[in-house]
Amino acid sequence: NSVSSAVGAYNMSSGDITSLIVPTTASQATQPTTARPTQPTTAKPTTQPTTQPTTAKPTESKNLNVTATSNYFPSANVKATKGKTVCVEYVLDSSMDVVNAEWALTYDKTKLELDTVRSKDYMPNIPNEVTNVKKADGKVLSNFTDISNLADFKGGKVFVRAYFKVISTGETTVDLNLKTLCVGFIDNDLKVNFVAVVRNSEVQSGVTSVAGYEKLAINKNTKAYLYSDDDVMLGDVTGDGKIDVNDVTAIQLYIAQNQSFTDKQKEAADVNKDGKISVLDVTRVQQYIARYFDEF
Repeated sequence: NSVSSAVGAYNMSSGDITSLIVPTTASQATQPTTARPTQPTTAKPTTQPTTQPTTAKPTESKNLNVTATSNYFPSANVKATKGKTVCVEYVLDSSMDVVNAEWALTYDKTKLELDTVRSKDYMPNIPNEVTNVKKADGKVLSNFTDISNLADFKGGKVFVRAYFKVISTGETTVDLNLKTLCVGFIDNDLKVNFVAVVRNSEVQSGVTSVAGYEKLAINKNTKAYLYSDDDVMLGDVTGDGKIDVNDVTAIQLYIAQNQSFTDKQKEAADVNKDGKISVLDVTRVQQYIARYFDEF
């Protein structure tokens, strides 16, 4: 019946050749979805605190640490606050008399002010010293010679002494350059015999090998301490211008009633200022010596 099979099929078994059966188009197979692995999330660092920790600045010292040095004498030091007066002493103990000497004392004039009133006798045990003070240069020059009346330094006496007012803080040095030191004796013919112990700032060796000087013995000491007519230095019960184990021992002996104190010593021993002297004061002095703090 002019029926085309180009677009369909016909059921011939039932004689029905007129009903076109159009095949359904097979649906395409669903492609399996490929599961993408879940990327691990990167943990973001926790928010940093906006305020940076503050670095504690060391407390600036209120003291001036003064060190007394020399090419001949040992060193010593003392701490003092502005306005206080520091005394520096170079002590000589010689078994033979001193004939002559020359020295130069230098200091930092920006930290120390030379007290020329108290320091008028720079060599308190020498009556004929000649001294030239150069405050603008921070220097004191001095010398003496006496061949008729030799200077006796037996037993230990102050050789050079100077007073300074503290005008700054930090560190500083007072230095004694001993340029010349001669010791000797006057013989039976009234002739002066002497030998140089120090020449051109150099300590001379072999002096005791010289005839007449075999028994020469010289000891040196240096002291640096706070000077005050009225003020009491807390902790310094021995009165030597420094605070050390000797002061601790003295306070302990006082507490044990094995040592008596003057009123000034009692005031110096009461470092915590509670009106009594006890083991608490001993502890405070020990802490000061151990540098737990700079001042009471």
